[in-house]
Amino acid sequence: MSFRSVTWVSRQLRSALQGSTAAALQRDSASLASQQVTWSRMSFGAGLAAAGLATFVTSLPQADCAPAMEKGQAPPINLAKAGFAVPKTSRKIVFVLGGPGSGKGTQCSRLVAEYDLVHLSAGDLLRAHMKSGTTDGQMVADMIKNGQIVPSYVTVNLLDKAMADSGKTQFLIDGFPRNEENRAAFEKTGMEPEFILFFNCPEAVMEKRLMGRNEGRTDDNAETIRKRFKVFLESSMPIIDYYNKQGKVRKVDADRDPSTVFIVDLLRSNGVLGPRGCRKATHIGTGLVYLLFWPLYSPGPSAKFVCATVPGLATFYFWMVGIGACRDKSLLERSTRSGQRQELLKGPLWYGLAHTLLTVAFWRTSPSGITAIAMLCAGDGAAEGFGRRYGRGNPLPHNSQKTWAGSTACLIFGFLAAVAYIQTAAYLGLLQPQQPFGSIVATSAIVSLASAAAESLPVGEWDNVVISLVAATSARLLYGC
Repeated sequence: MSFRSVTWVSRQLRSALQGSTAAALQRDSASLASQQVTWSRMSFGAGLAAAGLATFVTSLPQADCAPAMEKGQAPPINLAKAGFAVPKTSRKIVFVLGGPGSGKGTQCSRLVAEYDLVHLSAGDLLRAHMKSGTTDGQMVADMIKNGQIVPSYVTVNLLDKAMADSGKTQFLIDGFPRNEENRAAFEKTGMEPEFILFFNCPEAVMEKRLMGRNEGRTDDNAETIRKRFKVFLESSMPIIDYYNKQGKVRKVDADRDPSTVFIVDLLRSNGVLGPRGCRKATHIGTGLVYLLFWPLYSPGPSAKFVCATVPGLATFYFWMVGIGACRDKSLLERSTRSGQRQELLKGPLWYGLAHTLLTVAFWRTSPSGITAIAMLCAGDGAAEGFGRRYGRGNPLPHNSQKTWAGSTACLIFGFLAAVAYIQTAAYLGLLQPQQPFGSIVATSAIVSLASAAAESLPVGEWDNVVISLVAATSARLLYGC
């Protein structure tokens, strides 16, 4: 599943659970399509991997928006425990459908962690019912073992009871309805889904996931898995088609690693990782990933110029969009604070230019260039994230826009990145002359301190230039190369 897909999923959930109109959902769908333009248009492919690398730092800020189920609100009263029945017509339900192993349960559990939702898995309820010792339970066990779908009345009753027992009104129902009989039986209760999340995933990917997990389930063997796929295609796909005609299906591309699906775009959808956060994610990760490719270039004298074309092309593209020669809404959302193209001609332009010049001036044989890029990316990027999270109300005496927490993060993360990358270069025999580890640590500490001081200065959009100059100059003086 792609990052953008989950942004959309989260947005649909919040919109539907707050009673949004169908027109709002359609606007979000159009918004998803418009977001498909990415960093690859800049030939700066390293930036794509960079966003994931930087997630842990950039996810630090707190949400500024106020969704209906925002964290920190008082928990809702459980009406069932208080002795009151929740009317069925007040329930807001989202069906989550997809083939076995498509990632429905994994992503539902993560959505539940962010919203005040109840996740009900039809499969889990049925498996629990199997162990109840009842006649219906044994029947369910036999049918699941054969890859068949159980009678609708059993599943509907289990779901209805679980919803009533929860005392809440907002539900993700995973793996239901699985056929036309299920759908008709559910709708007879007077309940309707707000919309359907359809997790679309190739059978080969789903089978690999199912065979790779070890949950002790009797239906996780190759023969039964293939039966389940066949049942899904024959019975569940018509349900998806039925709801699609009503405009209720929200399709999600679910064929990527579930562990990387959720983080960045759910944070964006909640306002935690907004335009500023995405800008910093790119700011941190792009340069660090860029450095990883340096050892792959040939030892020839032209290698540094070839390598420098990567940030050089990105810088040129920034300039083209900034002057209005090209249009790229996605780039503006990810690389600027204001969303205005003119901002690309300031910080982002200098960021790309700094990478280009540092590559040509120092290349991989000198620790000075590596140190400067590490400080610019890891140090400066971490400063804003930590400053917004931990430094509020504690500004620096000489710059009210910066904090002690941010400057400290700049020093620590810049130092760690510099030591890690320089030591790697030393281990690979790239540095000329070689530097002992003690010298690398001591010099990186001094350069990090100087760079953190530079980062704290009130220089505005020139911070990328100032930090790069201070880091490169101080490293050059200390290393002598």
